Amino acid sequence: MKIRWTLVPALLLALTSHAAAGWVFHSDGDQEQQTTYIANNRLKFAASDHIMIYDVADNKIAFLNPDMKTYWKGAPETFAASARLTSEDIKDMIEENLEEVPPQEQETMAENLRRQMLRQTGGPPPTVVVNVAPAYEIIAGYRARKHEIHINGEPRQEMWIADAIEVSTEFDVDAYGEMLRTFHSTLGYNVETAFSDPNIIALYNKGWPLRTVTYDEEGYPDKTEVVNVVRKPLMASEFEIPSNYRKLSSKEIFGQ
Repeated sequence: MKIRWTLVPALLLALTSHAAAGWVFHSDGDQEQQTTYIANNRLKFAASDHIMIYDVADNKIAFLNPDMKTYWKGAPETFAASARLTSEDIKDMIEENLEEVPPQEQETMAENLRRQMLRQTGGPPPTVVVNVAPAYEIIAGYRARKHEIHINGEPRQEMWIADAIEVSTEFDVDAYGEMLRTFHSTLGYNVETAFSDPNIIALYNKGWPLRTVTYDEEGYPDKTEVVNVVRKPLMASEFEIPSNYRKLSSKEIFGQ
């Protein structure tokens, strides 16, 4: 069979017509390995036991459990509204945790639980400061600059940003930040929600972090580093939920 070379460009166009320019990042971390995909205003984080997909254009977030073959998908506003704890919910949670506690210890335990929930969901908005450090390193073949993030005056994260990786050409970083802040709104003000602060999200407009070191309250680091970067077209199917996954109901997730 002879190949009509004049048809090759048309064939290649047909094969790639459902793909969009994208990025793939393979990372190793202290806790897990992860692959990140970015294309056509979609972002996917894939680890062995969980997958998250942010569809910025459609304002949808999906959580997938590869082991159970289950998923939940919806708007961040929907998730926040469903997950938000009411005073009655908090009361029920405290009572459930007290069932196995001796009567003479229940009052102290209840007060400790109330304080813990207040720390997680209450308090003023955190203060976030980002400092650009003079340090550079070559990571996964790219020159990356160190950025230091302080939350409420404490060093909480380092991000090494490679400005040659311009994900903002395929991904609306600012809209992604809005999605994260809406999603986190149910958690109140705390360190976790601080990582969706506009000052931190703005770093993704400068480039992509190839190394992230996050410090807990005791100062112990959790490091994740990109070991391989691939620039290639990505099919739309990469960001779709497999047909053999079962959708979870709100009751299964939120008990409602």
